[in-house]
Amino acid sequence: MDVCIEEGSKLLLQVEYFGEPGVGLGPTKEFFTLISTEIQLKEIDLWLTSSDNDDTTLYVSSPSGLYFKPLDLCRDPEQVLIYCEFLGNLVAKAILDERLLDIPFSIPFFKLILGEQVTLRDLGIIKTELLIIHEFQKICQKKTKILNSRITVDEKKAQISKLLYRGGTIEAMDLTFVLPTTNYDLKENGNDILVTMDNLDEYVSLITDMFLHRGIEKQVEAFKSGFNQFLPIERLKVFYPDEIDLLICGVPETISNWSFNELIECTKFGEGYTASSKAVIYFLNTLVTFSIEEKRKFLKFLTGSPRLPVGGLRNLRPKLTIQRKKNLHHPDSYLPSVNTCFLFLKLPEYSTEQITREKLLLAMEGGSAFDFD
Repeated sequence: MDVCIEEGSKLLLQVEYFGEPGVGLGPTKEFFTLISTEIQLKEIDLWLTSSDNDDTTLYVSSPSGLYFKPLDLCRDPEQVLIYCEFLGNLVAKAILDERLLDIPFSIPFFKLILGEQVTLRDLGIIKTELLIIHEFQKICQKKTKILNSRITVDEKKAQISKLLYRGGTIEAMDLTFVLPTTNYDLKENGNDILVTMDNLDEYVSLITDMFLHRGIEKQVEAFKSGFNQFLPIERLKVFYPDEIDLLICGVPETISNWSFNELIECTKFGEGYTASSKAVIYFLNTLVTFSIEEKRKFLKFLTGSPRLPVGGLRNLRPKLTIQRKKNLHHPDSYLPSVNTCFLFLKLPEYSTEQITREKLLLAMEGGSAFDFD
């Protein structure tokens, strides 16, 4: 790995892999993609997961995005904080060097690092058990309103007794002061303490503190510390949380709507090919029919990153350039190759669209292919 100086005093991280051809932009973008994957490993114990998370996979799967796991639930809190600081380094460096990360952060995560209010309802999209706690929170608010009202003590007791969760009393749920779906005691001997209407406020407060305040504040500070080593994190406050996501991770959803005409407009043609060449038409037709996952693999093969910048294909810099792979006696026997630094794709003159698809898929499975011939 090398660091080179460009653009005056700006330090750009440049990566080279031992035993592999290619240096510069392509391998560097691939490095950021690979690190993005590794930071999602379950074994680093960094992220909150839903209770139905698949235990057979190596990586955290969170369809609603990633959010810090409370530190009290982590196996090695000190190591987790090191990862959080590194994550801050990574995100800030990606912004500075204009690299995209392939990390599905959640909107509550960005609210957290911006210092904005995060609620249990926000986290309910990530961990569904917290939606119940959010409902309990609303019951507690109603209880407080009753207690503060100008009615008799007996009337207050009567009204509070009518506060139910889905038609039943809190006591009937047989909950104890243990974090749902875990063995973690929220207070000493928590497993022996029944949650009742009288102590529901405390139960909600302890869970809220764990997921929104004390339980994640050290991770947030470690992230900010790492980020501030490259950029003042205060600069992010000019953005909304969803805008920060676009800035850091690009717009993966734009890969779902590629059209043939858009691909033509976003592509340049080098030696041996024009927009009307049969091999080019076969190739573009193949891209249009790709699934979202296949498009992600193609983007990684072409650019080193499975994500697109804001603006999608039109904002790829430089533009994708397709050139005929020449001096091939049997083109159907060869794979396409790319120079990821310049988005330069060398395409054999395949005889059919089916062969085009098969060869492209095979090349994509091998990752980025650097070819300087």
